[in-house]
Amino acid sequence: MKYVVINLDRSVDRLNLIEAQFRLADRDFVRFSAIGNAIVDGDPQVRATKFEGIFGRKMTNGELGCFKSHVQCLRDFVASGDDVILILEDDVTLGPEAFAMIEELPRALSAASENWQCVNLSSSYPKRFSRIARVEGHELRRSWQFPILASALMWSRAGAQNFLKDLDKKGIYAPFDDQVRYVLTRTGQGFSFDRSPISLAHFGSDIGLVDCGSDSSTRNPAKKVRKNSLKDVIKRTPFYGWSLLHVTMYRLGMLR
Repeated sequence: MKYVVINLDRSVDRLNLIEAQFRLADRDFVRFSAIGNAIVDGDPQVRATKFEGIFGRKMTNGELGCFKSHVQCLRDFVASGDDVILILEDDVTLGPEAFAMIEELPRALSAASENWQCVNLSSSYPKRFSRIARVEGHELRRSWQFPILASALMWSRAGAQNFLKDLDKKGIYAPFDDQVRYVLTRTGQGFSFDRSPISLAHFGSDIGLVDCGSDSSTRNPAKKVRKNSLKDVIKRTPFYGWSLLHVTMYRLGMLR
């Protein structure tokens, strides 16, 4: 299992903490020097109009830096020839027992679906899922609506390739975790757990809106889309449609 940790150069305390956790478990990781502020204005990949239409605000430089950090990790992974990777942000907490579950997980995922793409280890979603298996005491679920939060994502090669293909075609139209949710909910190949086996440490955010990019000074003051407003319902409608389609296909044996 290859582990990659996204860490800002200035976040020494976070790096020290996660190093201690890996040392206690006798494991190693590769550090990726996180991209801090990336400039949204003029970035050829950012679909600013679509982003504002979905979220009711502009993308921040910190969100873009976080997005680009994850994407570069995925590109490095695809180029490496490895089959599975766990990409972690530096604010996670892993007990020694978590590593046994993490390293057993690819086998359980392959048994559930040879086409699995990504599993969220740091967040769960209590609706629209199918129970798959038990892994070291945790309930593995097929998440028809993929959970938000990207602090700990395990990717297959096929999942990384599919996400990058979607990105190259459609550009950046959401924060990274939201865009992952769009892609994984559309493919029906995302997984999570009933209880997230990887938790978050009690750090103040280095960057405000997200935890792997820029300073909190980049927070955008524009209002977000109000929950259950017409715009919010329109935003969530595709998730419901994809979830219903995939659940139906799964129950009919048309999706594996």
